[in-house]
Amino acid sequence: MAIQFARIEYVSRSMGGNACRKAAYNERSRITCERTGEVFNWNSKSDLFHHEILLPEGVSQKFKDSSYLWNAAEHAE
Repeated sequence: MAIQFARIEYVSRSMGGNACRKAAYNERSRITCERTGEVFNWNSKSDLFHHEILLPEGVSQKFKDSSYLWNAAEHAE
């Protein structure tokens, strides 16, 4: 029987956190943070089983792109 698991963490700038860095790691992708100009690249890690962005109805599909979504989150802060 499969066991579902989810982890939720706060990303705090005051503690050195960056939503774009966390998203790039979780998706094993490359994301450029527009706020800082840093590039976070986790493409070389190959241990990702599944990653998906779920959006509520009525939300623009451009938020399916992790880079757009998490840069928007960083901007909103």
